[in-house]
Amino acid sequence: MKIEKIRGIALQASKAIAILLGVGILLPVLIGYFLGIPLQTVLEFISSILILQAAAAIVGIGFGIEPLPIVVLMTSVALAVILAIFDICDTFAISSERVRGWIDRMDRIARNNSTFDQYGELVLVPIIWIPGIGLYGCAIISWILQWRSPRAIALILAGWIIATLVVIFASTGMIHLAINILNP
Repeated sequence: MKIEKIRGIALQASKAIAILLGVGILLPVLIGYFLGIPLQTVLEFISSILILQAAAAIVGIGFGIEPLPIVVLMTSVALAVILAIFDICDTFAISSERVRGWIDRMDRIARNNSTFDQYGELVLVPIIWIPGIGLYGCAIISWILQWRSPRAIALILAGWIIATLVVIFASTGMIHLAINILNP
């Protein structure tokens, strides 16, 4: 492997790590600090977001975090994951001719379909809801189809925020229902 290629791979990997640490951990910790949320709670919540994705909103409620900070913290982590996945995938594209060729073929197919090219990114909003795909798969699909624009990222985050809000509303409704059933 040429030294330039190794440097490119190291740079992409470093960017992914920096994004995860900065936007995915440091920013939520600072937000939590200013909102008076204990550090341990914020770190545990970040871990649950990475594992449970949008369903982690239930954990945030269980920790006693208010809904708006839950959405803000979860969106920060989601943005970090999206950007880091883009950089990780770029690393694979740099290091693998096979991946690069596959991406080039996908690009040619997408460019031959103007409707797909113009409106295709809109599919990112509902696709994030599909079990097994979620945030990670949606970011990879976006990268494969070369939808890495701010618009595509905004659409992924819009789907993420909607999913988070649905989980919050459903879980708080269920919690209130359970309280009413247990304490008539």
